[in-house]
Formats: sequence, structure tokens, C-alpha cells
Amino acid sequence: TSLDVVSKPSFINLDGTQHIDFQMGCWEVCWVRDKPAGTLVCAFHTDQDYNRNDAVLPCGDLWLSFPVWTTDGLRLGQSEKVKVMEKIKLNLEKRDLELAKFDMTDNPI
Repeated sequence: TSLDVVSKPSFINLDGTQHIDFQMGCWEVCWVRDKPAGTLVCAFHTDQDYNRNDAVLPCGDLWLSFPVWTTDGLRLGQSEKVKVMEKIKLNLEKRDLELAKFDMTDNPI
């Protein structure tokens, strides 16, 4: 699907404000069946390189992707994240306990 660029993005370098000329914008939303999230993909084209300090946006095609969620999918993802974070916390505590035991002995074997 065609995408109109409403305003040109810009950045500032030693030469002042530089505007990026994105052309041929398009987008697509990709949903995988039975998955709680999808992806919004946007694509643009630039005819020249853009430089800011050591960063370079090379000329050619540029793709950007963003996760998108349904309301139910976001709730599911958030609850799964809480479970994973709890497991990480327990494993880190276990690691710290074992390292403390290791530090208390003179014989590491």
C-alpha cells in the first residue's frame, strides 16, 4: 500500500538542519495466524547518502519494522513477560548464592 510522507524527517549536523528526502513509501501489516502480535513494515527509498557524525544512512531502500499487538495479545505478552522476569530473578538469586559459596572456599574443585 502506498504511503505518503507528510513531512520530511530531519537531523542537525555541523551544516545545520538537514532534511531527508524519502521517496516511494509503502507499508504492510503482517499477522501470523494464531499469534498475539504482528509486524508493521514500512519501506522508503533515498537517492543519496545522509551523514551525521559517524552514522551513515546509505542511499537505496530502507525498511523499518514495528511490533503491533491486539489488545488481548498485548495482555498475553505482558503476562508472559512477568513470568519470564520472575524466572530470571530466581536464577540470578541462585547464581549469586552459588558464587557466594564458591568465594567462601579455598578449594574451587
